[in-house]
Amino acid sequence: MKAAWLVLVLALGLSGCSKPEPPSRAQRVAMIQKDATSVELVPAEGLPPYCHVFVVTATGYVQLHTATEDQLSLECPAGVPITSRALKMPKGHGNVKVYVVFSDRQIESGPLSMQIQEFVSQKKPVTAVDLRAPGNVVVETLEFATPK
Repeated sequence: MKAAWLVLVLALGLSGCSKPEPPSRAQRVAMIQKDATSVELVPAEGLPPYCHVFVVTATGYVQLHTATEDQLSLECPAGVPITSRALKMPKGHGNVKVYVVFSDRQIESGPLSMQIQEFVSQKKPVTAVDLRAPGNVVVETLEFATPK
């Protein structure tokens, strides 16, 4: 009899419980579409101060959008569009992935570009854990559909 009451109490208690919603991850980079093939990328607060932006097409072509003369990361302050202008996405490539790699120090683009190309060719996700980069690294992945 005690077992039956215990089962009843547990069943009633569990029926009133709902599974809590997992917390949604805050958006790290706002993508603001300027025209059919151009976007501004605006970092949120609390991210490391430097970044590189890579665009990967559905065919696996990797393009660095933050190339500098010294091949080092740009300063990417919160609330300011990266490169201070709209970035052109490759036209006619369908969905493209945009990887914004934030870091706490300036990082050379060459080794990062090669790693991203390697991940893409192996159809692996690009994550901060997998990148062989010094310091604190955060990767934000965005998607953009270019017109045909």
